[in-house]
Amino acid sequence: IMIQIDQQTTRYLDFHEDISLDSLCYLLVLLSRFKRRNKPLIRTVVSKLLQFKTENLYTMPPHIINMLLALSRLSYYEVNLIEKSVEILIKFDFLSSNSASSKRDFMIAISQFNFYYPKLIDYYMQTLIERPELFQRQDLITLVITLARLNCNEPDVIEVIKTHIVPKLMDSNDFTSELQWF
Repeated sequence: IMIQIDQQTTRYLDFHEDISLDSLCYLLVLLSRFKRRNKPLIRTVVSKLLQFKTENLYTMPPHIINMLLALSRLSYYEVNLIEKSVEILIKFDFLSSNSASSKRDFMIAISQFNFYYPKLIDYYMQTLIERPELFQRQDLITLVITLARLNCNEPDVIEVIKTHIVPKLMDSNDFTSELQWF
């Protein structure tokens, strides 16, 4: 039955142009929740998402983050969609406007994609320097783990880690457990 539903959904998406962006993102989230890795269906949804203009995506950062997390759970790597999404999130200044869990979900998705995008790393480092209050302890740990997983060893990034992240992580007032996040 699930295979038939997947096939019918793929056919429906192929023949209908007026599907909303949030419906497509929700479809990807549902696919990831139910672990349905139907490549033709995912490919069809991604191609529909790539047809949207950047202005339409610009107003929906939470949907974009959920969509990227769903794609990472589905192990579906589409470079064009990831780059487009990251550009939109950077322009939107998503670090200052989204919840802490959304920011962490985004970093986890980027880490799982093994997607190293220098402009995104620069955006994180610049925001960390200018507005450190936006980052909670868990955000910093997730950021460091993501940078390590992406094998980011640029000298300026390492300097920011040493001067801004390590002191905040070692702050004894905010330290609940040594092994809490590691």
